[in-house]
Parts: sequence; structure tokens; C-alpha cells
Amino acid sequence: MKAMTLGDFVLMHEESPTAATRELSRLLLDVASCCNEIASMVSNASVRGLAGAADSTNVHGETQVPLDLAANQVLMERLQLSHHLGLFLSEESDDVIETRHCNAGSRYAIAVDPLDGSKLIDDAGTVGTIFAVFRTRKRAVTPTRDDFLQPGRSLAAAGIAVYGAQTMLAYTTGHGVHLFAYDHFRREWVLVNEQLRMQEPQSFAVYSVNEGNSLKWRPEVQSFITELKSSAEPRFSQRYAGSLVADGLRVLRSGGVFLYPDEATSPRGKLRLVYECAPLAFLVEQSGGQAVNTAGDPILDVVPRDIHERSPLVIGHPSHVNRFLRSLGRSV
Repeated sequence: MKAMTLGDFVLMHEESPTAATRELSRLLLDVASCCNEIASMVSNASVRGLAGAADSTNVHGETQVPLDLAANQVLMERLQLSHHLGLFLSEESDDVIETRHCNAGSRYAIAVDPLDGSKLIDDAGTVGTIFAVFRTRKRAVTPTRDDFLQPGRSLAAAGIAVYGAQTMLAYTTGHGVHLFAYDHFRREWVLVNEQLRMQEPQSFAVYSVNEGNSLKWRPEVQSFITELKSSAEPRFSQRYAGSLVADGLRVLRSGGVFLYPDEATSPRGKLRLVYECAPLAFLVEQSGGQAVNTAGDPILDVVPRDIHERSPLVIGHPSHVNRFLRSLGRSV
């Protein structure tokens, strides 16, 4: 039987009571099309001169690679044409950008990390794109940057595209996580799991964290990782890909726990709440997992105060995240 394509899947579900609106469906297909193009650029980065460092930094002071800028350009130019998208926000941009059709009828605003993990490009590491779609809060009013300052629980949709050994796309509109793989022969996204559910912990589980920074962690995080290392049931092994999309997809599919905690040198964390933590937390919760910050607060309940606000992140199977919460002295 021929696998269902993303286009067929989205269109088939858009009329159901729980489906996204037709406008959101078209927007999701536009994002997926952008991800096709970015995946091609990633696989040919060295050939096309897109690897290495660029002579620029982003709003966070981070050195950009040419592929950061190219991926951002693909998304910005393509999504500028959407008649239902009012605002575009990117990790690579200082401020919110109005689309060509931004007006009082615009229903959505999108925030993206165009190329998460871009510093891994030279070493052929796994990278990806993260996106979060917000509903504009006021009808008949032109959208503003305040439309991004909503808790993640207000998201209309979120997803990640992963460019590695396979090119994969996971997205949600609040009714489960749908997983697709890109078929390079058919040039189509094809459905591989209609309702992705995080695996229950068995005798073995994975924890994922950059232990090179362990001396900078707060004591509660240090104690939690030490506890995992000595755990007999399940027995934990450490794996860390170095890109949020790669580690995030593993958590969505295989469970375990991933941490990007705050540190002495970055007390607010390093990941961005609006276009990294919130969309991944939405996916995690929709797959049956749990997402909190290192204070124990659910990520999806945190209201951003700034479009580029940073946050610590802990995601994983509820049994492991609850174990982390207990290490903070929180009741679960």
C-alpha cells in the first residue's frame, strides 16, 4: 500500500472537528516545503559554500554560519507570501517582521529557529528547524510583537524538521504528534507514524545533557544526574547529540530525559522560550511526555516577557521528569 503523503494527510484531516483550519493547513504545508529546501542545502552545504563561519553574529551575539542565513532567507521569503500569516520571528532576526499581507485579518504569527545546531554542519552532525505557530490574540486588529508573548499552551501548531541520516518532520496542532519522513525518490513527505507516543521506560533509558558543563549546574541538577547514573531500574546511559532537534526527536520516539539546565554563567538558561522550548514542549506533551524548567514550572504555562527570552528546559517521559521534580522537593 502506498504511504500517505503530508499533503494528503493534512487535507484529509482539515475538515474533521479537531483539525486545523484550512489556513493553518496551508501554512503547515508551506513550512514543510521550506524544510525540503533547507534539507537539500544542508546535504550540500560544503559543495555550495554554506559551511564554515560567516562574518556576522545574530541578535544573541552568536557567530552565524552561512547556512543559518540561507535557511532563514528560505523561510522568510516563502512565508512572506502567506495571506494568513501576519508576523515572522526568527532567532536570526533582531525584531519581528511583518509579512507582505499583514493586516487586521491575519490569523497567525510564526516563530522559528531556522537551523538549530548549525555549528555541527562542518562535522556532518544532525541539525534541524523548529517552528511555533501562534494565533493572533485580537481579531480585526493588525498583529503586533505581543502576539508572540503568549504561553506555549496557546500555540496553534508546532513542529521540528530533522536533517540527519533521515530527513524527518514531526508536528502537532494539539491532537497528537504526526511523524513524517522525506522520501527523496518521490520528493514527498510520507507518513510513518500517525500518532507518535513516547515509549514507556523499560529496563534501559537514556539521559541527555552536556556533562562538560556539570560544574556550573545548580546542586539539584548535579544530584539528579548522579542519581540517574546509579539507578538500577531503569539503567541509564548517556547520549548527547548537541542539537535540540536531534535529542528532542529521540525523546519523542524513545522516551528518556533531556536537560538543558541553567548554569552559573547563564542563570536564565540558553535556549529560547518562544521558538525552541515552547514548541518542543508542545510536541512532548502531545506525545505523552512532560516538559518543565529547572524551577519545576511547566514550560507551556510560562508567559514570555520578551520575544528572545531564554529558559532552562527538562523534557522526557513523565516518570523521569517527575523524578527530577522530586529532586527539587516538588510534590508530584
